[in-house]
Amino acid sequence: MPPILTQAPDAIWISVLALLALQASFLVPPSGYAVMMARSAMAQKTGIRPLARALAPYLGAQLIVLVLVVALPGLAHLAQPRGFDASPVTTKIDDDEARKRFNDHAEIAATA
Repeated sequence: MPPILTQAPDAIWISVLALLALQASFLVPPSGYAVMMARSAMAQKTGIRPLARALAPYLGAQLIVLVLVVALPGLAHLAQPRGFDASPVTTKIDDDEARKRFNDHAEIAATA
């Protein structure tokens, strides 16, 4: 993800799309993490088909939100604080500059 975010013209939008996709993946049966945890806690085991039918409205809502964010990228910027510059980055940085910025942030995080 970091190489994509350093080269993306709108890193916030890309991040929101990635998080929405990850959120949906937790519910996709049969291997979604949330689904596996719920199935293991159930006293009576449920088949995949009824489980998928029960999850369909939630997955549908998440798909609608994902499509809206893809169609209207400005939605990804609604929760930003006032005064925050939400304009997309118009210049791309090279690999060396990205590596330097990453190392700078890593040093700051290590000292915190």
